[in-house]
Amino acid sequence: MTTQVDTDALPPLQLPEGSPRLEVWTFAGLRRGGDGAKAHCWIDDGGTSMFFRASGSYTIGGRYEVKATRADGGQVTMHGSRHVYVDMRTSGDLRAQWAAEDVAARTWFAAVQRERSDGKTDALATAIEPLIEIARKLRLGADRDAFIAHVMRRLIEAWR
Repeated sequence: MTTQVDTDALPPLQLPEGSPRLEVWTFAGLRRGGDGAKAHCWIDDGGTSMFFRASGSYTIGGRYEVKATRADGGQVTMHGSRHVYVDMRTSGDLRAQWAAEDVAARTWFAAVQRERSDGKTDALATAIEPLIEIARKLRLGADRDAFIAHVMRRLIEAWR
């Protein structure tokens, strides 16, 4: 015997308070977070910009399904880093503006990385300068060989 259930008579499913819910957000590109770290800018259907740790690769202006929890006080938590693409409804002008902001952020991060690399190179150049002065004074091949062998031996010992 089969029992028929009237699904229209059932109450709607109520998720516990604080449970993640699917929302559709628009990706607005990479930005520099308040702490200087890379952050992705997401915009909800209400037009609120939200910033989360940069993770994944998305299309600027694309709308994605995102699992989110909204707490009292307005705090929003994004769950996971793989979001399903829904569609593209953002105007070309707005996408261009967001793309420009994305490029500006990427340029800033690249400049910071170059400065860090340059700082490391400068520190090495400064540290090695006394060795270069000693090496300039060595005229015989045997002295040069002994000098480089000594420097290498000291470096190798430091790595152990």
